[in-house]
Amino acid sequence: MQKGCVSHTHKPPGTGKEGIIKLMQTIVCLDIETTGLSPDNDSIIEIGAIKFSGTRVIAEYETLINPSRPINQYISNLTGISNAMVMNAPMLSDKLREFVDFVGDAPILGQNVGFDLSFFHKVGALKQTPLSTPTNWPPFCFPPRPATP
Repeated sequence: MQKGCVSHTHKPPGTGKEGIIKLMQTIVCLDIETTGLSPDNDSIIEIGAIKFSGTRVIAEYETLINPSRPINQYISNLTGISNAMVMNAPMLSDKLREFVDFVGDAPILGQNVGFDLSFFHKVGALKQTPLSTPTNWPPFCFPPRPATP
């Protein structure tokens, strides 16, 4: 999340000490780990999400996913997820409905969330879920930058 979104100094008038966070609807912050960068050729190996309502965490979701293919050493080193960890994990198809229900109709926020969602879109999920990215956040999320000399 952009630093300005949690700043108490950059808030619209009358929002109270919590600033923009107090005004937020329910949102889901998503992060996945994958076997690579291509939703066409790679697979999800972990789903992590937190559902927020205003300033409160209301639910958390985390599961390892068996990718039905070996995880290469580079990805294991990068993610900390090994083949042994996912060997007995559920398949994505076994957890997909549960995760979609967790998200509900909440907008999804995340670092490079378009990448994460592309893996779900590939399997026909979360296509109608609102996407929350810095480009569609209100301007008061971003503190003004100091002028350069």
